[in-house]
Amino acid sequence: MLNLSSSYHILHIFALQTNQGIKCLLAEKAAEVACADPDYSIRDLYNAIAQGNYPSWNLYIQVMTFEQAEKFRWNPFDLTKVNAVVQWYSS
Repeated sequence: MLNLSSSYHILHIFALQTNQGIKCLLAEKAAEVACADPDYSIRDLYNAIAQGNYPSWNLYIQVMTFEQAEKFRWNPFDLTKVNAVVQWYSS
């Protein structure tokens, strides 16, 4: 990633976060719905859009300089590690 001052940065992570919030069914109810009504989620989305309640998300990215990447606690390209959406880096 190249910024306006022509210095390179590493794109560390990016994440999409829903603005609708996350609502889950209990495991027993989810199993029941999956068997009885496999289109439940699609219909819920369709009905929400029909009512003008459009889905939206925020995109977050985290970038760091090469120097910050070298000092980071693990390899920033290690796909087995997960960071919080908001994490501040110090030099």
